[in-house]
Amino acid sequence: MSGDFRRLSVQEIQQKRAAGWKPYVVDVRGAPEAGIVKFPWADTLIPHTDVAGRLAEIPKDREILVHCKMGGRSAQAAAVLAAAGYDVVNMEGGITAWAREIDPTMPTY
Repeated sequence: MSGDFRRLSVQEIQQKRAAGWKPYVVDVRGAPEAGIVKFPWADTLIPHTDVAGRLAEIPKDREILVHCKMGGRSAQAAAVLAAAGYDVVNMEGGITAWAREIDPTMPTY
């Protein structure tokens, strides 16, 4: 129960996804934020404060990619998931970095 997780940049995640990587994607922002912008490839929306109580909803047989707006809340959620035995990757910079560096057509807030 170390709480260790990996951190990847949005460029690294894009490259891995282009090569066929299909992690289970957990958006840990709130619903109002997801209403502004979200990844079409996100699997679920679980606010970071709820992750510990909703572990049963997250599969343990795949890598988990967590993201939020800028990477702070997802890092908190990633630590909770890693401590529970999940193989977790945190998206550094969050959806804001993705919009800035990968897909500038995405709205930002």
